Amino acid sequence: MMHVLRNIDRDQFQIDFLLYGKSPDARGHYEEEAQTLGAKIIRIRAQHKKQRAFCKELRQRLQQEVPYDIVHAHTGWFSGIILRECKRMGIPVRIQHIHNDFTHEKQQSGFFRSMQIGYMGYLLKRNATHSLACSGIAGDSVLGLGWQDAEQQRVLFCGVDLKPFEVCDDAEAVRQELGVADSSLVIGSVGRFKPQKNHHFILDIMVEVLKRKPDAKLLLVGMGTLENEIKEKAKSIGLEHSVLFAGVRSDVPRLMKSAMDVYLMPSFHEGMPLVGVEAQAAGLPCFLSDVISEETNIVSALMNRLSLDDSPERWADAILNVDWSALPSPEESLEIVKRSPFNIDISVKELVSFYEITSCFPLTDLSTNASFR
Repeated sequence: MMHVLRNIDRDQFQIDFLLYGKSPDARGHYEEEAQTLGAKIIRIRAQHKKQRAFCKELRQRLQQEVPYDIVHAHTGWFSGIILRECKRMGIPVRIQHIHNDFTHEKQQSGFFRSMQIGYMGYLLKRNATHSLACSGIAGDSVLGLGWQDAEQQRVLFCGVDLKPFEVCDDAEAVRQELGVADSSLVIGSVGRFKPQKNHHFILDIMVEVLKRKPDAKLLLVGMGTLENEIKEKAKSIGLEHSVLFAGVRSDVPRLMKSAMDVYLMPSFHEGMPLVGVEAQAAGLPCFLSDVISEETNIVSALMNRLSLDDSPERWADAILNVDWSALPSPEESLEIVKRSPFNIDISVKELVSFYEITSCFPLTDLSTNASFR
């Protein structure tokens, strides 16, 4: 959504953000930038688990703002609750945007969680006027097979701002900053430390890589609830000097272009991982689990798919046997990504077109389109 805010015509669209789930006084990573770009930040102080209080405050906050033409909800199953309240408020266009493949969650859910998901799915069908999904499999997991046959439902690929990938940094200086030798093979992975991202398996793969490439490094970018657990495992299996925990970074394109040699993503499930798109824009050979949507494949020569049933040794073999001479240059890879629907310029045009269609009036009349997260 920040990519959209930075690149959309802000004279034509007013985009505000509704936030919940964190401490009311906590500031998000993008909050200052969003406000500088004209977005209003609306906070819900009530915990979303206390549904009655949450819904009451949501309605109160919406009543205090200008009438919104569109609510664009990116909150997973909980979008059902939000869109129900927005319908009660008379907001005409209510979009649910599916950003993940929920198949794994549905399969692993117990009785009560399955009941919750079923209820939220019912609310989404009743209260969403339109549905977008970041990939086909993400839409399938919520809306069922054949969902794209409906006129008001479609895939909309989220775009990436590719300008940072045009910058040429001093790779030696970036590696020196990280304490990595020029000769080291650096395996990168960007993502929250959550079970979905499969960090335990990433460490197992690294163990096998180090058996044949002792100076290799693993660069992990992100933070999350499992971060300390992964750090402890890295230490316990002797990887404390081979794994770099970089935390949350604002310069991921720079790290990809100048520090990483390959990109690793053995996730249990993904909707449409934008970091996979970014890795291709940086020209990195990518090693992804075969459960991730093939819509992620943009630069086919860079993409390698392996099964999660394959051993860590098999994954390490694939990484260490890259035929570098057969790969396109970073410049060639970037040009391919620029021509794809994942270019933010193309993606924003698609989103604007969708807003125009859903609103049933020409863009010149739009004044207060809101996007809520």
